[in-house]
Amino acid sequence: MKIVLAGDSYSDVQDFRVHSKYKDWYKAPHYSWANEICMRFGAESYADWGSSQWDIWKQIQTVDWDFLIVNVTACSRFTKKIDYGVLDWVKQPTDEQRVQIQQKFKQKNKQLANKIAQLQNCYCWSPFPEFESWDGVDYIELRDWDELWYTPSNDYDSDRIEKRQEIFPRITGNHFTQEGNDWMITHITQKIKERL
Repeated sequence: MKIVLAGDSYSDVQDFRVHSKYKDWYKAPHYSWANEICMRFGAESYADWGSSQWDIWKQIQTVDWDFLIVNVTACSRFTKKIDYGVLDWVKQPTDEQRVQIQQKFKQKNKQLANKIAQLQNCYCWSPFPEFESWDGVDYIELRDWDELWYTPSNDYDSDRIEKRQEIFPRITGNHFTQEGNDWMITHITQKIKERL
């Protein structure tokens, strides 16, 4: 059975921490549920840190799979694949343009998330609360083991920000602590075994 992973840094086998503005806070050795799944099941990963829904959609366009495991990302995320030199107005948009861009991009991202979630032989999940009641997407909330809940720029739970110095040194990969990665390994292994 050919297993494929796609998504953003929550599924990337590379250590996203080297790209993070918090990279100096991470102290634990790299340990990733995505790496473990690839090693145990011979899965291929196309996930890439910073990916938008469009980037995730592009990851799987030329790939065949028997089972696709994909995490969808926040619908507010803009693609990193745009040539900003061509789009001068994107660099310094007016407030009105900024609102229009955000609304259009969120709408497109929602459409792509729906499209991804409807793919055949696909298990779709997300750690982002906007997917909590989304058809076809398994919302996975690992509050005590996921740095999302401690990041100052998030909109989810600002009263936990002061605890970030406790959790960031424990992050091992895919934004999770070792406990979170172990939970994901067990969970994804179960999803794979259900397909065997």
